[in-house]
Amino acid sequence: MCLSKGEFYFYPKSSNKKYKIIRDDKFQKEVTLSNNDTAIHKINWIDDCTYSLEHISGGVKPPEGMKRPKIYNRIIIVTNNYYLFKACVDSLNSKYCLNDTIWLKAK
Repeated sequence: MCLSKGEFYFYPKSSNKKYKIIRDDKFQKEVTLSNNDTAIHKINWIDDCTYSLEHISGGVKPPEGMKRPKIYNRIIIVTNNYYLFKACVDSLNSKYCLNDTIWLKAK
C-alpha cells in the first residue's frame, strides 16, 4: 500500500482537532478541518516506512526566536483502514515522541 501519496485523516488523541493530510512525493499539507488553516511541510522519505517533515509555512506559529524542529515519522502497522505511526522531534531516538493513528478515510 502506497502511503507516500494521497489523502489521510488525523484525529490526535491529545486534542479535539481534526486534520486532513494531503501528501505527494515532496510535500505534506495538513488542513485543520475546523478553520481550514493549512500547514505545509517538505517531506523526505528515508525508506518505505520512515520520513521526515520540515515546516515550510502555515499552522501554529512557534514562540519568538524558536526554530521549528524536524519531525521524524515511522509507520509501524498498516491495515485496510488506518496506519499506526510514531512521530519524534529531531530524531527517532528522541525522548519527545508520540504514537497515534492516521486514517485512510474520514471518520
